[in-house]
Amino acid sequence: MSIKQMMMELGINVGMSIGGFFGSLLLVGKQTGASIRTQLFSILAGTLSANYVTPLAVNFLGVELESAKFAMAFIVGFSGLRLVETISDRLHKKVDDES
Repeated sequence: MSIKQMMMELGINVGMSIGGFFGSLLLVGKQTGASIRTQLFSILAGTLSANYVTPLAVNFLGVELESAKFAMAFIVGFSGLRLVETISDRLHKKVDDES
């Protein structure tokens, strides 16, 4: 089994993760005065968000072009935890409204 196959078994899409990684690097470059710990956390959060949230966003938006999926991963990586928090808030609001 190759490393790529093993990562896919773990739910890690290398292309999406790389796109998110570079997006998160851009975000970290904009953060002024952030500690190294905060910057590393932002990079990790952006990379993981891109890996796990991008497929959801791609499906929701109906994106079919493969290169556009990687662009979406870059944007999700740049947005990082803010996007995850927004999605989470909307899901919680929807559940609360249905209750």
